[in-house]
Parts: sequence; C-alpha cells; structure tokens
Amino acid sequence: MKSPKNVTPPPPTLEARPGPLRGNTRLPLQTHPAQLLFKGRSGGEHRPPIVGLLVFGKLVHDIEVNALKDDPYADWWLVKIEEGLSEAREVLTGTQKQLQAQVAASPFRVAPVTSVEPLEVALTFSSRLAFRAAALLAEFDQTVVMILTAGHLGLMTREEEKRLINRAGTVVRRAFGRCLRYKALGVTRADLQQNTGTARAAVEQMGALPEAVL
Repeated sequence: MKSPKNVTPPPPTLEARPGPLRGNTRLPLQTHPAQLLFKGRSGGEHRPPIVGLLVFGKLVHDIEVNALKDDPYADWWLVKIEEGLSEAREVLTGTQKQLQAQVAASPFRVAPVTSVEPLEVALTFSSRLAFRAAALLAEFDQTVVMILTAGHLGLMTREEEKRLINRAGTVVRRAFGRCLRYKALGVTRADLQQNTGTARAAVEQMGALPEAVL
C-alpha cells in the first residue's frame, strides 16, 4: 500500500516545550592576579582561603535558591552581596581614573600593555549576581593592566605596583567573601513570626534581621 502524499504532520501538543537554552560565554583574563581570583584557593596552615569566582558562583546560586523558599536571611545576604559588588566596582573605577590621570600627565603616549595570549575562561553560571561578579573580575583585570602599564613607564616603583594590586585584589576578595557566613538552616518568615527553634538558631548564628527584609 502506497503512503499518501502531501500529508501534513500533526501540530505539536500543548505539552511540548522548547529544550533548555545553552550559551557559550567566555571571559578573557590578561593578568595572573585575575586568574588567581577566578580560581580562588583553599586555606592552608599559614594562609587563609580565597573565595574565587567559581566558588562565589556556586554559593550565590544556593543562596538564590533558598531565597525562593522564603528564607529572609537569603534575601538579606543577596542584598549585602549586591551592595558589596557595587562598592567594589566603584573603588576599582576610582583607581582606574587615578591611573589614567597619572599616565596622561606623563610625557608618554602609549596604549596599555596587553597579554600576547589572554586566558579565556568559560562562564556557566545560572545566577545574574555571578555574572556581575565576573564583570567585577574583568574590572580588576583591567585595573591590574593599568597598574602594570604605569609601572612599565616608570611612573611608580615595584613596591607601589604590588601595593596597588594587592589593595585592588583585597576589594574584590572582600566582595566575593560576602557570600560566606550565610547558613542554610531552612528558616522562613513564618518561623520568625512564630519564633520557632529554627528561627532562634538563625538569629543566633546570623544575627537579627533588619525589619525591611522581614
């Protein structure tokens, strides 16, 4: 039996949905200090741990998940994290303006130094705050480039270079570190209203919540 011609396939059912979206976002890094802040490091006997972008992305995603479950502490931490990222960016922007003025006042006309082979890292975050943190890391990378440019031109000593890079790195590390100290205790606003044991434990471990967050 011959199959009928020009048969129109049935339309998709209402239950059918498009597959998940996939992207390919990459972040180029030109400096070694920025690479270190991307990876982070575990703590040792004589050195504290550093929360890098990768760990930050995972922790902030977990906090966002708990915020969707009506955990007010998760909401509070997201506010503090967002404020920390904004404050850090302002500091880096101010540092860059100072360096630009320093280079502009010199007798040189030179483009910033660049890496002959930047390291490209893949970003697979599902959190918007993680991407904001990645943008902050890019600002830090650019700040280090400008510091090295000024040092290359002899506008500062090596000690001044190290001090400025360390200060800029401290700003970023402090912002990334804001995701710490949050504890997923399963507390909700209802717990706090009823003063349950979970609520009391949350207050003891993470402090009293601002009324605006409640």
